Amino acid sequence: MCSSRMTLPIVVGLMMHLRIPCVLFAKLYSMVIKVMEIDIQFTAEGVPVVIHDETLDRTTNGIGPISDHTLEELKTLSANNNFSDVGDCKIPTLDETIEF
Repeated sequence: MCSSRMTLPIVVGLMMHLRIPCVLFAKLYSMVIKVMEIDIQFTAEGVPVVIHDETLDRTTNGIGPISDHTLEELKTLSANNNFSDVGDCKIPTLDETIEF
């Protein structure tokens, strides 16, 4: 038996609606998660944004590749993944995510 206490990592399995960035980050923050894996895509002008898909079609009310849109255009979209109960959620930039 080991006398020292080990800290084990927590692996989080996320439900489908937690793919919505604002819901995901709020949930992880409330769970005191210390490490998080995120996906980064780049806007037309090269700004890193936090979104899994390379296109907007599945998780936003936009269409087409993220790299074809400016950050200003992306910020006009709703990223609530068609879940009306979570309110209006925007695609966060990497900087916004780090500051969260």
